[in-house]
Amino acid sequence: MGQNLGGMELCALAESGTMSAAATVRAARLRDTERMGLPMLPQSTTFCACGCETPITPDSRGRPRRFINGHNGRLPRTPPSPGMEWRPVPGFPDLEASSTGQIRRYGGLKNPTVAPIGYLIVSHYPAGTLYVHRLVAAAFHGEPHEGQRVNHKNGNKMDNRPDNLEWCTPGENLRHAWATGLRVSLPTSAFADTEHAR
Repeated sequence: MGQNLGGMELCALAESGTMSAAATVRAARLRDTERMGLPMLPQSTTFCACGCETPITPDSRGRPRRFINGHNGRLPRTPPSPGMEWRPVPGFPDLEASSTGQIRRYGGLKNPTVAPIGYLIVSHYPAGTLYVHRLVAAAFHGEPHEGQRVNHKNGNKMDNRPDNLEWCTPGENLRHAWATGLRVSLPTSAFADTEHAR
């Protein structure tokens, strides 16, 4: 028989390591709901898988859903904000990148999806799938030199603002990931572009 614990008690259990990752997330949501004085959601409530934190209900037949109608794995579109700067993307005359990390084609916003590895992507004919962070970096920081990658300075793959992006070598990218805790070990190839290379 399960106990009816509040958010604070569940978070204490989560910190002790006795709960699964999903249960830990639910406990944190319950704790935050209690702190803000919001109405409690039923225990069976699930949230949209696109990351928008919107509760979803089963479909008309009672089957569980992963996304809110209309999201289908896509991030919700955000309207352009005043003061947003748009620049053309080199090599793609029909694309522009914004200072907030959005992409548009012929004036219409492209709706990005999340790739399995966590980066935002947009589809483009005839080029195919394009990474948003590379398009924004090319528009605001110029085209990369051979072999360069884009580094997200704050480590957040979804934050594609130009001031969060920089071109770097693969080794610099690995060392940054290690220094910020995004990667726990470094291969020896991380030092291939420094004077410490063997």
